[in-house]
Amino acid sequence: MTCIADPAATVAAVIVLACLAAAVVGVVVGAVLSAWATRRRLSAQPETFRCKLACAPATDDGADVRWPRAVSHASWAHDVLVVSAGRLHTAVRAIGVHFAEGPIEQPTRPGGFGKQPVILALQLDDGTRMWLASRRRDRLLAAGPFLAAIAMSERAATPRERS
Repeated sequence: MTCIADPAATVAAVIVLACLAAAVVGVVVGAVLSAWATRRRLSAQPETFRCKLACAPATDDGADVRWPRAVSHASWAHDVLVVSAGRLHTAVRAIGVHFAEGPIEQPTRPGGFGKQPVILALQLDDGTRMWLASRRRDRLLAAGPFLAAIAMSERAATPRERS
């Protein structure tokens, strides 16, 4: 004895499965587009700059610094560095900065910022030391409220003119 499936039931089952698959694809595409739009909106703000953050090493030589692969976007709100990171899930962190020690030279440079990135040493409100790397052209944005740290280093680098 053989069973013959009802053609109408088979077509209905295929339509239901196709609708479920389309709904799943729609939800996934919507989530990806939403994450992309959020990231784009955060990074398109006028005072936002590309950066990488790393914990400062225990020794001053900087040989054991591990820079993250991904580039974050950050902006300053008074003395708080607001950092957004992540591709599909954008995480936003607020980092309270006590003061910036100024640009430092470091043997291992982070990738993605050209030949001469600016690396600022930051002392956080909780006492932690971090390094903030950015492109040289973004050095004023990266310094934020601590512009004196950049200004002093640039003044020391340029020879004084005699009148």
